Parts: sequence; C-alpha cells; structure tokens
Amino acid sequence: MKTILESIDTRFGTASKHAFPRGNTLPYTGVPFGMNYFVPQTSDQDGS
Repeated sequence: MKTILESIDTRFGTASKHAFPRGNTLPYTGVPFGMNYFVPQTSDQDGS
C-alpha cells in the first residue's frame, strides 16, 4: 500500500491546450503567505 506522500503527483491537472483547456494548474509549492512564485513555462508554438 502506498503512503500519502507516494500517491501525490504534482503534475495532475497540468495538461492544458489552447483549443481545449483541461487543468490550468501550476504545480508549485512555497512558504505560507508567500507573495511571488516563479514557474518556468514552455511552449511548442512559434512566437514569443
């Protein structure tokens, strides 16, 4: 049987597409009452 920590997947809900969004969550953690979180983002589309 898995423990609680072994069953956590921070990637859950992150499969998002422009045409059909599903998820739109960011898997980041931080300190309580934190103000800024920095997350690297990638894109397979041309442009900026």
